[in-house]
Amino acid sequence: MWNVFRCLSWIAATALIGFQVSDASATTFDWSYTGGSNGGSGTLNATSEGADQYLVTSITGVANGFSIPVGTTPLPPDTFAPVTIGNDNFIYYPDRPGVSGAGQLDIGGLLFCTAGCADEILLYEVQTQDNLGLALGGDFSNPADVLGGGGQPITFSATPVATPLPAALPLFATGFSALSLLGWRRKQQGQAVSV
Repeated sequence: MWNVFRCLSWIAATALIGFQVSDASATTFDWSYTGGSNGGSGTLNATSEGADQYLVTSITGVANGFSIPVGTTPLPPDTFAPVTIGNDNFIYYPDRPGVSGAGQLDIGGLLFCTAGCADEILLYEVQTQDNLGLALGGDFSNPADVLGGGGQPITFSATPVATPLPAALPLFATGFSALSLLGWRRKQQGQAVSV
């Protein structure tokens, strides 16, 4: 009987540890940016591409007072390609590797629309300076729509959101631990009587 309890407690502990390890390939981030009169924040989902690089698959929140509805996907890579580098929709966590002083964006940047795709917003980095590009009421394919020459200094931040442990798991582990303790006590009492 003791071996059964010990085996069950080992299974419970293993399951508990296994469920605490989150899937590193899909991550939710809280994001924000500030700078001058600019500001935005929200949540984004991204998949790991290795080397601290994440491809943003959806974004929601508010950017410069404009709503970004739940389920908004970034515009396809290279939608904005004024020169040879287009948007790539990557962020980096904790920072872009191999570049001293780099932040969490790259020159390609993250391009997305506000509600109804009325406005386009580009978050990108040039020479370790985070920047915001705004194309209000238009898009980045038309230079006349791009405000402020396309680059306004900001500070961008993205932090992974902790995945909460399902409530049943700690209860499950506690129950098996209690059963194991009872089995141990019963075994100890049995040994004391037989001596």
